[in-house]
Formats: sequence, structure tokens, C-alpha cells
Amino acid sequence: MKANQTIFNNIKLSKSWIKITLVISLTAIMLAACATPATQVTPTPTPQPLPTTSGQGGMDTLPVARAKSFLVDKLSINGATIKFVEAQKVQWPDTCLGVQQPGIMCAFHVVDGFKIILSANSQTYEVHTNLDGSQIVLAPDPGSTSGG
Repeated sequence: MKANQTIFNNIKLSKSWIKITLVISLTAIMLAACATPATQVTPTPTPQPLPTTSGQGGMDTLPVARAKSFLVDKLSINGATIKFVEAQKVQWPDTCLGVQQPGIMCAFHVVDGFKIILSANSQTYEVHTNLDGSQIVLAPDPGSTSGG
């Protein structure tokens, strides 16, 4: 009989600890739910001029070369007509390099890269890249209503 009483007391003690644990867990969850959510600040791109690397004012860097190749592929522009205008080192506010596109989700963290301006056939193109040019997007023409 004594052994049964000990087992019964151990079970009651275990149930008490379970209740205490549940109360503490629920309290923590409720406090977390009531906490003020942190507001996420989206940084704006910070342009910084880049030095040019060729004597004719052009820029012979991998991101610029990839941006030119991107225009050739995306817009079927003759590569020989594409001219380098300028480039700025930028911190883009998201993984979409500052260009929102319908149906594309962007992670909100800073991406270092370049804003590259190229011209071809009397048109100017703004191309956004990450640092090595492996991610490239064409910024929409300010006069257009759809993304690039």
C-alpha cells in the first residue's frame, strides 16, 4: 500500500509540474503576442561615384560588361552600339535591387551593387546590379507605367 501511495504522490507531483510549465509557457506566448512589433526601416540606396577604369571615360568592370550583355539579350540591342555613361556604387534596399516587379517577392536586406547607366540608339538605360553583376535588373523608364 505504501508503494502505491508513493506512485500516486509522484504522479500528482508530475501533473503539478506540467501545469506550472504550461502556465509559464502560455504567459510567455501571451506576452510575446502583446509586444510591439519592431518596425522595419527600408534603407534607401546610397549612390557613391565609381572611378572609371578606361582612358575614354568608359568602365571595363565585370558588372558593366554583364549589364551590356544583359541589354543585348533582353532588348536585342547590338552590343557595338552600347556605350557606358556612368556607374555609381549603391546599397540597394532589397534583393530585387530596388526594382519591384509584379509576382516577385523581395527580401528586405541591403544588397551592395551598382547603378549603371548605358546608352544605345539614342536611348538611355538604367541597369541595377549586385557587386559582381551576377544579378541584374533593368530599371523601368521613369515615363513608363510597367516594370522592366
